[in-house]
Amino acid sequence: MNLEYKLVNILTEQFAIIDNVYKEGIESSTKSTLGYNFAEAVPLIKASIRIELLQDDKLFLIIKAACVFEIEDESWNVIYDNSSNTVTLPKIFACFLATFTMNTTRGILHAKTEGLPVHSAVILPLTSFEEIVKEDVVIVLAK
Repeated sequence: MNLEYKLVNILTEQFAIIDNVYKEGIESSTKSTLGYNFAEAVPLIKASIRIELLQDDKLFLIIKAACVFEIEDESWNVIYDNSSNTVTLPKIFACFLATFTMNTTRGILHAKTEGLPVHSAVILPLTSFEEIVKEDVVIVLAK
């Protein structure tokens, strides 16, 4: 199935560096969350990624970024179920949206930390979403 779409917005929904937590030379760890949402009235899908960077279990940086994609009407009719108010993203398409959003988040993170001491610690590893998104993603619109 070939879905037609276009990127219509990039959002930095959250960004913070917690002062006095980051220490150079100490290994950092990452916690990530992937989410999808849609609006009932318009054919838009939002993919968002939230990343927390920690050292010794202490949060030193948080970023949440999202990409909003407009879905072409014919494609929307394929993935949107009006009776259940759900959108079903085929696994391959869901992985693509996640990968695009993660790469965008990397760029935002680079721009926001360039020239800061944390910059070298915020290089995010490559992520294979095919291992994370194991099946089609069904999004239920919250009432």
